Amino acid sequence: MDNLAKHVPIACSDVVAFSGAVFCRDSGPRWDHHFRLSVRCRDVVDKEKIRRFVQAFIASLGGIESPFPGITQAQLKNASRLSKILDRFDKSSYEGERANAFKILQSNLANLHWNMDAFRAVHEALDAGADRDCKTEVTVQKASSDDSFYPSWRKSRLWFDQLCEAVSLPLGLHSGNCSAGNISVNGKCFLGPCLTAVEDDFCAGFCKEIMSDMPYLTDQERDAAEARRRQAHAWEADFGWTCADGCASPKRSSADSAAGEEGRSQAEKRKQEFEPMMQRLQAQKILALGG
Repeated sequence: MDNLAKHVPIACSDVVAFSGAVFCRDSGPRWDHHFRLSVRCRDVVDKEKIRRFVQAFIASLGGIESPFPGITQAQLKNASRLSKILDRFDKSSYEGERANAFKILQSNLANLHWNMDAFRAVHEALDAGADRDCKTEVTVQKASSDDSFYPSWRKSRLWFDQLCEAVSLPLGLHSGNCSAGNISVNGKCFLGPCLTAVEDDFCAGFCKEIMSDMPYLTDQERDAAEARRRQAHAWEADFGWTCADGCASPKRSSADSAAGEEGRSQAEKRKQEFEPMMQRLQAQKILALGG
């Protein structure tokens, strides 16, 4: 639990809270296709806390391994749900509700072989604190098969576009395309407040919407989502978004370019290492056929 120790907030205007592969397959070759997720935040008060929050949340969804020593994936997967119960216990002014929440919480923790002290540390990590509404950009891209920085999609898929649209609309996120070169698209990017862009509060209602004819958003919720989208639209310049053919896209930063060059360099190095071996195998095959 050392990673969950108290720390002094360090003000930082621009933070990459997470960048890496998510939901990789548990079986099969390591180079199986996967998606890469990037979460970038601006106007941040506490950069370490926001990083911890984003990573803990992604891990709680099963996107990455647990970043906390001694905390299992099963425990972390239940942390977000149990945090809501703990909040009811801590904040409710009704003794009966507090007692009921405590009983449910203790039962769940026992089933997960978890104690209250350890859970409270993770509960704190799942709280974004003062940065809950900081400007946030979430980017989802299809990664290449060799885990380099080359994209494996040169054109976004219709099912992916429709899914991103269905998710972003009820949340009130402002969306754009991820460019793979000058004109190609290999993913989506979203702008919105941190909790709206990253959290899963809407998931239950979203599932209800797609499984029934009952609309998830009321008129009031729809107006609120539209207001958030207009606000996020004004943040395009903060994240360097550009417009091409009327569609917003994130502008590549110098750090992105450097990472891309590093990826291409590593790919070229691997190619040079394997080329002599492939030539030897080809020669052996020719000799075997000749024999």
